[in-house]
Amino acid sequence: MTMKSEMVQIQQNVVQNQTATMLEIGTHLLNQTAEQTRKLTDVEAQVFNQTSRIEIQLLENSLSTNKLETQLLLQTTEIQKLQGRNR
Repeated sequence: MTMKSEMVQIQQNVVQNQTATMLEIGTHLLNQTAEQTRKLTDVEAQVFNQTSRIEIQLLENSLSTNKLETQLLLQTTEIQKLQGRNR
């Protein structure tokens, strides 16, 4: 009876040790996953910020281009008027 009781106790200890090890591994994996998630979130924020800056630059360039096109059209019109007067 004592032998059987000792065997049961040993089995319970083994199960507890395995469970503790598995919990430790699971916790480690969870911590690694959380760290990788934080890093990914940081990279996503950087990409979003860079994309936003590029979009703003593109809009500014577009605005400048439109202003230059307008000035060019006004100058072309003025040149055509002057050519008409010279004839």
